Amino acid sequence: MRAAFLLLSLLAACTASNTVASPPGRSPDDWPVRTAEQAGLNADALAAVIGRISRGSSNIHAVLVEREGYLVAELYRTGEDRVLARRYGVLSTTTEFGPDTLHDVRSISKSVISLLYGMAMERGKAPLPESPVSASLPGLKGLDNAGVIQIRHLLTMSTGLAWDEIGHGDLTSDEFRLFWKADRLAYVFDRPLANTPGTTFNYNGGATVALAEILSDAAHRSFVDIAAEDLFRPLGITQWEWATDFRGRPLPFGGLRLRPRDMLKIGRLILNRGRWNNRQLVPAEWIDASIQTHKNTGLHFFTGAGQEAGYGFQWWTGTTILPGRQIGWAAAIGNGGQRITVIPELNMTVVVTAGDYGSPKIQTTVARLIDEIIVATLRPPSSRELSR
Repeated sequence: MRAAFLLLSLLAACTASNTVASPPGRSPDDWPVRTAEQAGLNADALAAVIGRISRGSSNIHAVLVEREGYLVAELYRTGEDRVLARRYGVLSTTTEFGPDTLHDVRSISKSVISLLYGMAMERGKAPLPESPVSASLPGLKGLDNAGVIQIRHLLTMSTGLAWDEIGHGDLTSDEFRLFWKADRLAYVFDRPLANTPGTTFNYNGGATVALAEILSDAAHRSFVDIAAEDLFRPLGITQWEWATDFRGRPLPFGGLRLRPRDMLKIGRLILNRGRWNNRQLVPAEWIDASIQTHKNTGLHFFTGAGQEAGYGFQWWTGTTILPGRQIGWAAAIGNGGQRITVIPELNMTVVVTAGDYGSPKIQTTVARLIDEIIVATLRPPSSRELSR
């Protein structure tokens, strides 16, 4: 694998033949940069972590770190990928990834839908979380489940519906059928309740389809247009795509493609509690609710040490456990190893993209990588760094 490696001020530390480093300077898309030392990181420790990924055999495509709004580390590699928009992710291609390469973010799309919903609700363009789904989607009024399931249950993946997704391959996953069903909402809600709504976490891409439909109907705009005009444009995100299904409908649960640097912007927006360039894009209270644990998931492969992950409003939550200390984080997570992890206590975002779709193992690998970056943040600078 070829790799391009930017880790500011670490020219001496990055000696691997497949890496190159750049001196400090403003990134082309206005991400200000800092050296690792200026960002309060242990430069040697961070270089070691990023260097191992650069030289390793994993199918990780990019790793980026920003702290306090400054780009600190950036790694791009060449690897195998399956783009959802190209024959629905069936074909594998080798891609040389870089700063301007769009990447599937898969289920990170769900976290973006949550942000859009919070923005619309603040403007009175979307119903409150306590509202029943049937009140917003009249076409479902004949289905009893739509009357007992609230929008909050969609947000927290606790609809109670019988639904098979995580741990199921394409042939048995209920989500996969969302790609071609003519009436996606009827497909989602016309099924039995396995649990009382609001009681039990069960990951359900159909819940995000319903959220997007409610959002679009209430705002009288496509959720893609809402994303483009109300979120991406203010963030300066000008390059993006949204994959469609067999019927040409955008996939709210997994179709978004972004550049990794723009994924960082979403992380920084979360850390700023919805504020960007002195403008409140997303209500701060919505951000707080989104990254708060509402449901325990029973899933352990999204964390580095096997702890159980939590779930907020279409955002995952968890903890990095260190000797004598626990560091909380929230993350937008996508199939294949895509991740935007925000660590509020450290005022830091870590973005990872990868191409191992359908693999729980890559999720654990990425989680451990982020844990290592957190450790590098907390470790005191070496004597060599202090003498510079």
